[in-house]
Amino acid sequence: MINASWLTPTLFLTFGFPLLMVGLGEIVFILERRNSPFTQLVSILRNLVIPAWGVYFLLSVVVALPTDNLWAKLSETCFLISLIYWGISLVNQYVVVAAKEGTWQANIPKLLLDLIRTFVVLMGSAFVLSRVWGADLGGLITALGVGSLVIGLALQDSVGNVFSGVTLLFEQPVQIGDWIEVDGYQGQVVEITWRSVHLATIEKSLVVIPNGQLAKGSFINFNRPEAAYGKSVELGYSYDDPPHKVIQVLRETALEIDGVLNDPPPFITITTYGDSGINYLIRLYGVNFPAALNNARIFKNRIWYASKREGLTIPYPIQTLARFESTAPKLSDIQDKAVQVLQQIPGWETIPIDTLKEISRAATVEDYAIGEIIVKVNAPLRGLFVILEGCATLSIFDNENGESDKVRIIDTLYRGDIFGIQAILISGQVSDATVSAINDVELLVISNEKLKDIMHQFPYLSNMMGEMMELRQQQISAKDLAA
Repeated sequence: MINASWLTPTLFLTFGFPLLMVGLGEIVFILERRNSPFTQLVSILRNLVIPAWGVYFLLSVVVALPTDNLWAKLSETCFLISLIYWGISLVNQYVVVAAKEGTWQANIPKLLLDLIRTFVVLMGSAFVLSRVWGADLGGLITALGVGSLVIGLALQDSVGNVFSGVTLLFEQPVQIGDWIEVDGYQGQVVEITWRSVHLATIEKSLVVIPNGQLAKGSFINFNRPEAAYGKSVELGYSYDDPPHKVIQVLRETALEIDGVLNDPPPFITITTYGDSGINYLIRLYGVNFPAALNNARIFKNRIWYASKREGLTIPYPIQTLARFESTAPKLSDIQDKAVQVLQQIPGWETIPIDTLKEISRAATVEDYAIGEIIVKVNAPLRGLFVILEGCATLSIFDNENGESDKVRIIDTLYRGDIFGIQAILISGQVSDATVSAINDVELLVISNEKLKDIMHQFPYLSNMMGEMMELRQQQISAKDLAA
């Protein structure tokens, strides 16, 4: 006669277990096709937890081995360990892998997750030792306490860094992604471990700062209390330059840089009246620390050109008197170059050389740095612009203010090209496009008054300039239609 006490478990293990494995296998296949993040969880359940449970079920229920049997204990231990591993994977999947940016899961520090995993493993191990093997946890804890004391004395620096890491974890003075400065090192926090904080510097190097050094010392967090950061630049100008004009040029140059924030606006003030000139402090704000550094770099480059165009003098202390030959181009050389370039303009080659020299002497020469806006759309035209050196782009925008991110380049202007033709034909005209320097650009600017005299002396130039303006208008219209 068949014993019913083991018949039902045997039938379940014979037929139910294979069906369960096949079903989980199909679920894994479906999840893989959908690239589901839960594929690994179901795979662990199928390949580890269920087989371990099957062996434990076979030995403890079907074969009915006594609980103190070695094989029964080993099978139960393997099953419980696999179950604990699956539980840790489940929490890790929900909190870490599937966490979306900006949620509370994504903001949990890695060190805290490591602490939670370690605590779960220790508690699970204690449970297995107590339930399956009957271990005396009191004696075990005592032994671990004595061992921990010996290890702690031997590794007190490393242990101190670990506890400092726990302190940083709860205080959270730094987080992943923050830009900080500590002991002269500036970098972005890319990882916080048990022992140290890893910084990726602007120079593309990795700096490892022990947690104890951060906990005991002081450091600067450029992301707190807000991510926007202001980088300061100090400049000096001559006593002959009116401060209100200097501050205006500094502010206009700063606001033309794309990365400089309008809120908070650039901060400009006089700091000291020095021996060589008046010293100014300019603080430029960017969306974050590296953006502010880039703003300062661009500003230092462009302010030299802007100061030169506005006739401002950046002084320097003179300690010795020496005789030297200047390498700067002479005024006569610049005028000769201007005459050569003016002769390249269609129709201008017929103008006498003496007249061209007079035009070049009456005009002004301006220098622009790479990326600077020479003329902005809808800005009043100061005259005719002639490129002596460098190249620039002629662009239009989607809106009338020239502030849209969608920019369409109409043409690239090189040596001998001109823009601002409207000023020749009609006074009081504004620019219909934005002109920006591609590299260092040297311009000859012929004033509106001088242009009127030229058109009066050479009336045929008006027709030629009108044809050039009509051609450029066609280029702008073509770009508008293409958009």
